[in-house]
Amino acid sequence: MTLKKKIIILVLSACGVAGIVIFSTNPQQIKGEEVYQISYIHRGEIPEESQQVILQGMEQASNAFNVELTAVNSGNRADANGQKALLEKEVENGADAILIEGIDDDGVRAELEKINAVIPVVEVKSRTGDGKDNKIIQIHADDYVIGQELGKSILKRLGPEEGVILVKSGTEYSDVAERYLGVKEIMDVSAVPVEEVDAGTDEVSRALMFTNLMANQSTRHIVAFSSPELEALGKAKQENPDFKDISIYGTGNTNQIINYLESGTIQVIGVSNEYSIGYLSVRNAVMKLNEEEIEKNQIKYSIIDASQIYKKENQRLLFPFVQ
Repeated sequence: MTLKKKIIILVLSACGVAGIVIFSTNPQQIKGEEVYQISYIHRGEIPEESQQVILQGMEQASNAFNVELTAVNSGNRADANGQKALLEKEVENGADAILIEGIDDDGVRAELEKINAVIPVVEVKSRTGDGKDNKIIQIHADDYVIGQELGKSILKRLGPEEGVILVKSGTEYSDVAERYLGVKEIMDVSAVPVEEVDAGTDEVSRALMFTNLMANQSTRHIVAFSSPELEALGKAKQENPDFKDISIYGTGNTNQIINYLESGTIQVIGVSNEYSIGYLSVRNAVMKLNEEEIEKNQIKYSIIDASQIYKKENQRLLFPFVQ
């Protein structure tokens, strides 16, 4: 049965349970007469597919909690100055709260702290600073642990004296950086040779670099830490039969990545509940606006290979949808 058919079956099966939202928590709804204006500042110019899942969670929460949600982009993925300017603009435009995938930058952190003294700020998925002061609400998975667990899964697949290549791109965001550090720690502790490469942000250059990387006879295992890089690796491998023996691992969740996982192009992925991240970001912002105590919620994650795609607990992470 193809992935497409399986997805259709999953959706049709769920249609009999109207109004059910699939995510890892079941928070109490907060209904009120006031409509809050909340801005979501996402990384990059266009939301990636995994960010669309976060946005779906936000939109569902917005309907439940009387929120008018505005999604805006921060331009270049690594532009801290652009994020600071956009934060100021959204406050000036009258936002009641800010949700942001912030770059881990001292200047961005200072701006967030300044704004948080006036209106609620929620750091979504990525966070700034060391996360120990709890002044700013943060909604994210334990990305370091996800990296460690992915690293342990990779170890089981390494041959004698084989090393790994880590694609170190996008680490200006804490979720990417911590997953990378988690994998690297496992490799270092196990004395596995590690090579690091930076894929950059240009798609054409990145595709060429991955092709050249796989053409090297010493390349056997490659790890990426965000969806664009993981998809690009899968595409390069799928397009060249000579690369069939190379193993690819990473973190990310898009339809294409799931296809590559099912077909054996990608061996293992780590995913977190992006839908819950989005939902809880809006919910907690509203709770802060209503001066209510913020509940702590653990974001679920899973390390998945092809044989585990259709386990119930993994379906909720890989195929989130709302009836």
